[in-house]
Parts: sequence; structure tokens; C-alpha cells
Amino acid sequence: SARLQAQLQITQPLGNDRALLWHTVAGVAGGRDVAPQGLVFAGGPWSAPGYAWHAFASKALLSTRLEWRTPLPAPSMPLGRFGKSPPHMTLAPYVQALATASGSVPEYVFGLRDD
Repeated sequence: SARLQAQLQITQPLGNDRALLWHTVAGVAGGRDVAPQGLVFAGGPWSAPGYAWHAFASKALLSTRLEWRTPLPAPSMPLGRFGKSPPHMTLAPYVQALATASGSVPEYVFGLRDD
């Protein structure tokens, strides 16, 4: 059996410390009798947020995420001899979809599962 996986991430700066991020992971497993460890897996913070690591196993899968990053004001905190934290934080709402060869398609909107 054989397995092929690929990952693509594109970040487009939008100015004023804002950015649009597109992250895609795809994989296929083939062969006559694919052993369970030869399948492609998804799950965890990048390929299926809200699901356990390797919660999905399939002969083919595609996971894609679109994220908008923008800074928000936040208090700066002193860090002793290391200086201080920046006076902002990053808000990053996203939309994510995962499709597997078995037909399972969980969808996410702004980081919340939509079951």
C-alpha cells in the first residue's frame, strides 16, 4: 500500500497587521488491502478542531480552513527582564470543513461545531 499527503498554507497580508490565511491538508491511501496504520488521518487543532487527534481515518480526506486575523487592543504586561508584552492580541475567527472518503463532512463556523 502507499500513502500520499500534502499541505498548503497561503497567508495574504491585508495591511494594518491584518491577514487572511488559507490552510489545506489532503491525503490519499491506496493499495489492495490498506492496513489501518496506512490510512490518512485528521483530527486536532489544524485538520479538525474540536475533535481528538486522529479522530478521522480514511482512504482519502480533505481539510480546509479560512481564517481572518486582526489585532485588538489589549493591556501590555511587564515580563521582568524580558521587557513587556505587546499592547494588542490577535482575533482569528475561521471557517473550516473536513471531507473524508466515507462521506463525513463536519463543518465549523467561527470555531464552534455545527452539529
